[in-house]
Amino acid sequence: SILNSQLSILNSQFSTLNSQFSILNSQFFDLEPVEPIMANDLPINILLVEDDIINGQLFKMMLDRLGYQSDLALNGQEALDKLAKNTYKIVLMDCQMPVLDGYGATEALREREAAGQQHTIVIGLTAYSMLDSRNRCLNAGMDDYLSKPLAIKDLAAMIQKWI
Repeated sequence: SILNSQLSILNSQFSTLNSQFSILNSQFFDLEPVEPIMANDLPINILLVEDDIINGQLFKMMLDRLGYQSDLALNGQEALDKLAKNTYKIVLMDCQMPVLDGYGATEALREREAAGQQHTIVIGLTAYSMLDSRNRCLNAGMDDYLSKPLAIKDLAAMIQKWI
């Protein structure tokens, strides 16, 4: 009975992962052509802050495909640590993360900037596309936001908008 329960849980987790990979595959591989030399015209450093490993890899592949180099942080505190040591033009910040969420990390970054640090563009990444989500991102000090699932053309347009 316990073994059957564990197998049922594993089967459910596998099914969830399988559907996530199907979504990722359709978002990344069935795309319209994207100009891969975009980063050559607009070179910048990007910090990607994402606690979900699958999303992090997908977003990193998108940035690679656009020709950008990026660093990855798994939560808001890691992002703040990286921002203290490195200069990034854009931060792609997941909003919901453990340790320190994207809202808190952005507020802390804006406090640093008020003390004289150069402004860094922060683009919130949220699973919600409602007006409340947009307002919450902007109220936390984010410059803009994108809704997940993220399409590469939307990511490219957002980067172009802010550089």
